[in-house]
Amino acid sequence: MPRPRIRALFAALILSALLAAPSRPAVQARGDDVCEPNDTFQNACYLGPEANALGFISAPNDIDAYRIEVLDFLVDAHIELVDRPGPYRVELANWQGDTIASGPEGTIDITVTMPGIYYIFVDSPTGAASDSRPYRLDRRLAYPGSSIPQILYAGAFQSGTDEGQFYSDETADAYATGGKIIIKMKQGGTPSSPTTAQLFGTRTTLTDFTMTVDSRNESGGNAGHQLLFRVTDDDNYYYVTIDTLDSQVALGKKVNGQVTTIVDWRETDAIDLAGNVNRTSVRAAGDDIRVYVNDELILRGSDSTFTTGVFGFATIAWGDPPSVSFDNILITTPTEGG
Repeated sequence: MPRPRIRALFAALILSALLAAPSRPAVQARGDDVCEPNDTFQNACYLGPEANALGFISAPNDIDAYRIEVLDFLVDAHIELVDRPGPYRVELANWQGDTIASGPEGTIDITVTMPGIYYIFVDSPTGAASDSRPYRLDRRLAYPGSSIPQILYAGAFQSGTDEGQFYSDETADAYATGGKIIIKMKQGGTPSSPTTAQLFGTRTTLTDFTMTVDSRNESGGNAGHQLLFRVTDDDNYYYVTIDTLDSQVALGKKVNGQVTTIVDWRETDAIDLAGNVNRTSVRAAGDDIRVYVNDELILRGSDSTFTTGVFGFATIAWGDPPSVSFDNILITTPTEGG
């Protein structure tokens, strides 16, 4: 397949305050869960780096969900229900909704492979419940490097609160709904002449960073998505293309409107082709650029054309118009070595 040719469609697109100020509710409880309802991924209550959570399993079928930020690769996580009024269970889920660790006795120890958002669930397998005696949830993360990466930007969109339209034109609609950013294209493309709809964020300028984004091809077909970074304008930036039909990844740049390949298509079994979420991490430190998808380092390139700029997303069509969602955006200072 020929490498994609990007069309610059939106010259002055700005992500709204939805990207500037992600919702982070306080985690505490005084007789009632202040985060309720928090029984789903998109309604999960944010658990900050130094925070414990007090919560209640107030009914036999109650489930409490918490969202945590992991800022590096290969982080050791200790999750514990320090106080358990009953035989409550704690579980850890990844970006695809899969349970990656379960603690029926209230404790989990696991090495988390990729940075990004993870979810802790607390429930009662036996049905034991108490609306007067809270549990206390503790979470500790041990980072592999000599320092902990610093958060440059975090955006996990909350269902029912972060809603709004970014733009609508003859090519695509871009909006936030249901806890996600959606780019829904109205025009398709061909393998030799793909069509791209872009959305740029102009509030956070990045130099060296690790950017992690969850994405899903909602409509299937011959389509994919792109992560854009060090964007100076419509005609100058780096991009990573993830082809979710043919399971391949490429790295390129656009300089004064001309597209150049840095690393050509790399086929990989890491991309989920079943319509599930794919997590992509881009680490850019100086001229070193690395791309990870779902736990695997897929490609590595070197280029020094751009040193700083904003980030963005794109939906790309080699066939019928697709719809792609983006969620759980986490950008940190770069990891030590990647």
